[in-house]
Amino acid sequence: MVVDSNVGWNKVDRNIRREIDYHLTIDDSGDAQARLDLTYTNNSTAIVSDPCAIQSPDVAGDTYREMKNGCYWDYLRVYVPEASRLQNSSPFPMPAGAIYRRLGYNDIEDTLQSYPEDGKTVFSGFFTVAPGETRTVTFAYHLPGSLLLQEDGELTYTLVLQKQPGVLETPATITVTLPEGYSIQSATPRPEKLTTDEAEFSVSLNSDSKFELALQTTR
Repeated sequence: MVVDSNVGWNKVDRNIRREIDYHLTIDDSGDAQARLDLTYTNNSTAIVSDPCAIQSPDVAGDTYREMKNGCYWDYLRVYVPEASRLQNSSPFPMPAGAIYRRLGYNDIEDTLQSYPEDGKTVFSGFFTVAPGETRTVTFAYHLPGSLLLQEDGELTYTLVLQKQPGVLETPATITVTLPEGYSIQSATPRPEKLTTDEAEFSVSLNSDSKFELALQTTR
């Protein structure tokens, strides 16, 4: 589940287009590596010359039109299976104009965090997207071995992709690279694209979605 929080004192969310690209690679031992790319496009028109200079309600403007055309200050959290291990990610430096920095706190340079919460692992970070800008942030992580069910030469992978309440539908692409020596026995829903080594699903995320792949060894 991807959770965005606008902490910029404005109404710019209506101008933010989001895209989710999730790629899973499974090897023949059942080991799974995930890469999540989240792309944000801010379709706002800048009202002031440097809208991301400072995180302040004074920048947002007085009218609704002004408040929905500005910088997107996003506190991002990604909820993944418990015991997932973050391997690398995009940098999430504390913005120079953030209130935390302007109040004189200099103990946090990188806002990236990884922590457990309610049976999940959470990756979080703080970043900005200026009006007219597109920005992609990436997380690469190792999934726990218990995620894949293995029995009698068959691997079963299930993904539940949850929608954040209040967010408009988000285009999402899920690509699964199959382990060597395996083929797809069944897939729900039907993949948009299917090759001998990959299955690709596409969805417009307007509600929680579930994907399941059953792989059979060909050896």
